[in-house]
Amino acid sequence: MIITSVAHGRTQAASDRLARHLAITSDQTVRVVASNDVVDTSDIAAALLDVRRFMSLNKRSVVGFRHLTLNPSIRWTDRHAKLAVISVLGELGAEKSPWILVEHRKKRADGGDIPHFHLVVGQYGADGRAINSKKDFARLEAVARLLESAFGEAITVGRKPSAVADVLRRMNRNELADRLLAAAAA
Repeated sequence: MIITSVAHGRTQAASDRLARHLAITSDQTVRVVASNDVVDTSDIAAALLDVRRFMSLNKRSVVGFRHLTLNPSIRWTDRHAKLAVISVLGELGAEKSPWILVEHRKKRADGGDIPHFHLVVGQYGADGRAINSKKDFARLEAVARLLESAFGEAITVGRKPSAVADVLRRMNRNELADRLLAAAAA
């Protein structure tokens, strides 16, 4: 499983571009899987407006939201997707931030159609506090390794296995850290 994260929504035009991308239905199906109760899911553009409006709670804000992609190697149920969101939000300290999860399912050249997901999380929660993006690459990679282990996916080594193993050890997941380092050494 691969998770990517990009600071986004600095401008309304950037938010509009992402909304258009998330809503594209040519060659794929698009489905809103879940959101929290502050986001209007009837329209993806309206949902991103809801996520971005929390920017106004912090006078120094320059980023409206984080755009994360969740790319599993197996087909997830909605329950898997929601557990992944809970894990990501927890790691970022974004439990009070608005969010929306969108599924994209494309037909692949190999005949498969394993979906990927877009998680858009407000940079600021209802309390005006920003999410914790410090060293988020290794932290999100650790969450991905935890989810892979929980969902029966193969362990993805990634670019910085030592840093991810350190995060896993801080989470008291020594066995998983050892498995990751062994896979990296193979």
